[in-house]
Amino acid sequence: MKYKIFRLFDFYIKSSIHVALSVVSLSMITLKLCGISVPIELLIFIFSSAVFAYNFIKFYPQFLKPFETSVPLTIKTLSLSSGFVGFGLFWRLSFLAQGFVILG
Repeated sequence: MKYKIFRLFDFYIKSSIHVALSVVSLSMITLKLCGISVPIELLIFIFSSAVFAYNFIKFYPQFLKPFETSVPLTIKTLSLSSGFVGFGLFWRLSFLAQGFVILG
């Protein structure tokens, strides 16, 4: 049991989920302070985009060498699926939000 918890925590840290949660939290605080309603699609888009972007930057050199990599398959799968979710949710955002995403 202790080993499974350790492996789960190790995956949590290495896949940078904590970074994405902090980005979502900061975005939510900012939107609430500005008095803007927060649609769930926007929060999921921010989370998935943060996971994809952070892991892509973090593991980019290792993604170029698929057979000589130390990146676990679970992190690759999480990053790729987060990219697909983010891309799919991009089209559900408002036109103004899409503009901010493109410009930002």
